[in-house]
Amino acid sequence: ILLVDDEKPVLNALKRLLRPLRCDIYIAGSATEGLALLEQHRVDLVFSDMRMPETSGEEFLKQVAEKWPETERIVITGFSDTQATIDAINKGKISRFLMKPWQDEEVLKIVRKGFELAELREQNSELQALTEDKNRQLKDLNNRLEEQVQQRTEQLENSNRKLLTSYRS
Repeated sequence: ILLVDDEKPVLNALKRLLRPLRCDIYIAGSATEGLALLEQHRVDLVFSDMRMPETSGEEFLKQVAEKWPETERIVITGFSDTQATIDAINKGKISRFLMKPWQDEEVLKIVRKGFELAELREQNSELQALTEDKNRQLKDLNNRLEEQVQQRTEQLENSNRKLLTSYRS
């Protein structure tokens, strides 16, 4: 999980809340720090504040959506600016929007569902890779079978010709 907020107390509170889940939690005080952490670590969920000094949460989440589309993106903010919310949903392709102060159980539920979704995506990728591998194997087997059928057909035709020649003789 990556937590991005310019307010240290918010980051600390979220980190304390999520610690019992026993997952890797990265914290960033800005969008720039958040992007740097995403470059270094695989992250399933990103919680981002909307209003940050250098880069807005909406712009940050837009970049996350472009570079890491499989990462779940969640906005957590203390302001209810309707246009900013709409922009975050459209540009950052966020999946959830939470207001500060948040409900602990709601945050934990969102994180659990996010992890379930990430696990399902991973399983789906593995199954797709397995299916592609099995399809390649099946194609190879079909090609070999066709070759064997063709060889056997040629053998039968030769045997038939020999038999006809022998009969005529």
